[in-house]
Parts: sequence; C-alpha cells; structure tokens
Amino acid sequence: MHEVVKNSYKVKIASKGDDEDLIKALKIYNDETPPEIKTETNHILHWLESNNNDDFKFLIFIIYLDNMVVGFAEIAYFRKIRTSFIDYLTFKSGYRLNAVFFPSFSLIQNLMDKNGYESDYWVTEINNKKNGEHIDKESSFLRRLLSMENFGVIEFDYFQPALGENNFESFLPAKLHIKSNATTELKELSKNTVINLVKTIYFTYYLNWYQAFMAEKEFEEYQLELEKLFAQVKEGIIKDPVSISVEQRILLTVDDSQKTAGSVPAKSVRSKVIYSFAITTSVFLLLVLVFFVYQFIYKHFGLKEESIATLLSAIITGLTTIVGIYISRKIKS
Repeated sequence: MHEVVKNSYKVKIASKGDDEDLIKALKIYNDETPPEIKTETNHILHWLESNNNDDFKFLIFIIYLDNMVVGFAEIAYFRKIRTSFIDYLTFKSGYRLNAVFFPSFSLIQNLMDKNGYESDYWVTEINNKKNGEHIDKESSFLRRLLSMENFGVIEFDYFQPALGENNFESFLPAKLHIKSNATTELKELSKNTVINLVKTIYFTYYLNWYQAFMAEKEFEEYQLELEKLFAQVKEGIIKDPVSISVEQRILLTVDDSQKTAGSVPAKSVRSKVIYSFAITTSVFLLLVLVFFVYQFIYKHFGLKEESIATLLSAIITGLTTIVGIYISRKIKS
C-alpha cells in the first residue's frame, strides 16, 4: 500500500496585538527584514489596534504551514482606487521557497476577496538601488517570485519615501511592481493612473501612517518632503508619452543565497482505506465487548433484561459516537 504525504497551508487575518501567533509572525518579520525597508513593529501594532483611518484599511496576515507560523504579510487596501498595496510579505528562514510562497499568496488574495477587499490592481514597491543589482535579500526574494505571479515593472522613476524621520537609509530608488486582476498580462497604464497611484501611496498611506508618531513640526517637515518628492516623480511621468509601459519579465537573481527552488517536509498520512478498516474492526470489537458485558451483568447482578437492555443501549450509543467522531476527524485531517 502506497504512503500518502501532504502539507496544509493556512492564512489568518490578525485582529489583536497580543495574539501569540502574531508575535511569532512579527519575529519572522524582524529577523528577515533589513533596516532600509523595515517599519518599526510598535508602529505596526498601533495601526493594527487602532486602524481608524477611512482612507485605507490596514491588514496583517499570519501564514501557517502544517499549523506552524512560517510567514508574515502586511497589506494596505485603498478602497477608492480598488488597489491592494503589499507592504511586506516575508517568510521564515528555510521556508523562503516557491512551494510556500505561491500557495500562501493565493490564500491571501482569496481571503481578501471574501472579506470585501476586491482589487483591480495589486502593487508593491521594491528596492532598486544601483538599478537593482545589489539590493537587499528581502527585495530580491519578493521581486523574483512576484515576477512569476504576472507582476510587471512600471517603467518610470520612483522613490520610496523615508520610513520615519530617522531612518535615512530607507529613502531609496525603487520600482513599483503591479498586476491586474485580469488573466492577461498588464502591458501599459495611462499617466493619470500612475500619478494617482503614486499620490495615493505617498499621501493616503505614508503621510497618514507617520502622522500618528510625529510631533507637529516633524510632521510638517515630513509632509513637505513628500510634496517635493511627489512633484519630482510627477514631473518625470508627465514627460513620458500618453501611456507608461509595464514590463513583464522574470526577474531572477544571481545571488545563490536567494535560490527559491526546493520542497518542504511533508506529513505522512494514512490511507482512508486503513481508516475504513479501522471503523469495521472497531464496530466488531464493540459488539464483542457488549456481549461480554451483557453476560457479566446478567450473571452477577440478576438485573431484568429490560434494565440491562436500556443500560447497554446507552453504552453502545456513547461508544459509537466517540469512535465515529474520532475516526471522522482523522479522515478529514
């Protein structure tokens, strides 16, 4: 008889900051995310708990493999432009593989649709320092795998704003990667669509986000820097033709440490035939047990047959229910 193996993937939307699994997911985020693209975890927890902004919905996903926390995802949903912005999508060391990434990302998309966050576009910004040749490992990992999910690169000059007032390394050239919900590849976007997208990211997301953590003067300075940056990006977009191309290409990495091929350990699963045999055997043994109990009670206690029948009926019902529940759960799992 052939052995059966399986993996079980699961994704959950976090709702409370004291969720033990969220703490595990945040540790993965902290361990795997380099400083130049990292947001402070206390900021993340603040937005998870408050999440009272009407302009965007902040969502954190906990990713499981075989009931073990292996990943963390952070997504902002912009309802006005029906766009999901992937802020972070990272996995525990040893699970940064195609076999984990693709089913997990698929579950995230399905979960968002089921919760009413329907998206025309999925977007993320990825480090493009030195034209993407020497970028951080997290950006390299995400760029590689999203390109195989039909994400294309919007061909214009974009910059990731600073992640707060003191993280100077986080202000860097980046690329916006985008895919539509259509089955066909996205080839181009109008200039107005790109301008509106950048404006939403800068002011609906970044500006609102850091307003909660900055003093008034610092916030005014940060807002001014965003306005200057947006004006610079917008000027470059306006110089382009009527539409801006979206380049579809598989963005592989030359860094051997970022290889994503491979498999994860799988659980051995007993065949359902075995459990069917177990059910039959259990029922047979149960009947044998009932017979001997009947003989014992009748012989030693002298109870009436009606009383014995009532007692045994209750015992049989209870045992059958317990055995049935246990075996059905085993089959489903």
